[in-house]
Amino acid sequence: MTDKIKRAAIVLNSPELNVEIKEKNIICADGGVRYAAGRFIPEVVVGDFDSAEPDAEKYPKTVICPKEKDYTDGERAVEYAAENGYGEITIYGAEGGRNDHVYANLSLLAFAESKGIKAVIRNAEEYVFYAEEKKGNVEIEAEKGTFVSVLPFGDEVIISDSCGTKYEYKDLRITRVRAGVGISNEAEEKTVRFRIKKGSALIFVGDKKKIKFKTS
Repeated sequence: MTDKIKRAAIVLNSPELNVEIKEKNIICADGGVRYAAGRFIPEVVVGDFDSAEPDAEKYPKTVICPKEKDYTDGERAVEYAAENGYGEITIYGAEGGRNDHVYANLSLLAFAESKGIKAVIRNAEEYVFYAEEKKGNVEIEAEKGTFVSVLPFGDEVIISDSCGTKYEYKDLRITRVRAGVGISNEAEEKTVRFRIKKGSALIFVGDKKKIKFKTS
C-alpha cells in the first residue's frame, strides 16, 4: 500500500534553529525564512514580513498577510498546509524568544488538529504532541528512560490506564494550577500507553531520536 499522506515542515521565527529539517516541502512563517540560506528552498513564505527581509520577490512563492491581523503567521502557515492537502506537519522553531509567542506556537498543535492535520513540534531535545479526549488512546514508541510529561491544554486533563511508565497514571487529574504532577514521568518500556479520559493535553517526549506517536 502506498503512503499518500502529504508531509511538510513549518519553520517559525525562532531565535535559534537547532535541529536538521529533513522534510522536502517547507513552509516558512515570516522570519523563519532566514534559516533557508544554505539549507533549503522554501515552498512558500507566509506572513506580514515584519521580521523577514521585505524583498518578497526573491522567494519562489509568498502569501502576504496584513500587518494588523487577529492571527499569527504560524496560524496562517498551518492554514496554508491545510489548504494544500498536507496531512502531517512538523513545526520547527517554536521555542525561545517571548513567552507569549512560545505559548501561541504550542497552541498550533491544537489548531492543526482542528484542521485535520497531524502535527508535532520538534527541537533538538524533545517532541511535543497534542491529544484530546475524543481520540484519547495515546501510544508512544521511544527509548527507555525517556521523559514523558503531560500538561493540560485547558483547565484540566484526566489521564489513566497507563503501561510502560515509571509512575502509573490512574485517573490522574492535572490542572493548570497544579500542572507539576504531570511533569517528568519516565518510559520504562519502549512503548508507553495511556488514555486521556477527559480534556486535552500537550505531551512532551524528551528523546533526541526518531519516535512514533499515535492516538486512536
